[in-house]
Amino acid sequence: MHFHDWTTLASVARELGLPAEQIYAEMYRDARAMDDPVSRAWVTVEPQWIAARKPYYLVYPSIIPALTRLKLDLDCDLVRLPISSLLFRLPKGNALGEPEPRCILAFTAPADEGGTNLGILIDFGERIPGTPYPLYTGRTFNLTPGLTVERSIANITRIVGTNLGLEIQESVIMDCLRLVLTRCLLADDPSIIEPDVLTKDQQRWDAGHDPKLVEKAHRRGKVGWIVGRQIEVLPHYRRPHPCLVWTGPGRTVPKIVLRSGSVVHREIIERMPSGYDEG
Repeated sequence: MHFHDWTTLASVARELGLPAEQIYAEMYRDARAMDDPVSRAWVTVEPQWIAARKPYYLVYPSIIPALTRLKLDLDCDLVRLPISSLLFRLPKGNALGEPEPRCILAFTAPADEGGTNLGILIDFGERIPGTPYPLYTGRTFNLTPGLTVERSIANITRIVGTNLGLEIQESVIMDCLRLVLTRCLLADDPSIIEPDVLTKDQQRWDAGHDPKLVEKAHRRGKVGWIVGRQIEVLPHYRRPHPCLVWTGPGRTVPKIVLRSGSVVHREIIERMPSGYDEG
């Protein structure tokens, strides 16, 4: 499985032989002058994400439909990003739309009107014309207490940029947002989410889940998790799917858990002829 990765402004600066701090400062100045909140959010959040060792999720294709279709009828105030900034790396050929979304950088920030915003920057593989700099599509989602997630999605705020680049279908952007929101509520179920260890240690991890392998990966700068790798995909099998449940004292804490998969039309499978290769 191959996943897209995020192109940092710092890496572009290295290719140009320029100090990263200079590039970030110039981009922020230009973003303010052009009143471009997408670039302003990008050059503010990305250095913080890099300083946190670039944490990420690898999102497997088998779980993407479930994460984008689950209805979230719960208060926005209950949505929490696990950490302040987090990258969602999508698989190549993810079928979310054309152009294909590659990565989603999610972050939290204070809202102008009070409260907290959940922001997303989506990489569709675009570049600012005539430059090597990436061009992103952004949205902000206000985590306002008293509003349901579904109602807030209907009133989503578009981060208006410089009107450069491709025209992206809003449905694709909303699927990316729903993917992030649903992950915010996923329970810590090892059948859904597991640490991403070094490639050479994967078999050892699968055999025993040794936490030392996770520590080793972190020491090497690999701070990530895998979402949906364990979900089976068989022609006659209804794959496990997320569902929203209420947990905790008084059932006030929402969690998304994985409902077990099941054989579809088991009675038909049981009637299928067998035993022709016996004896």
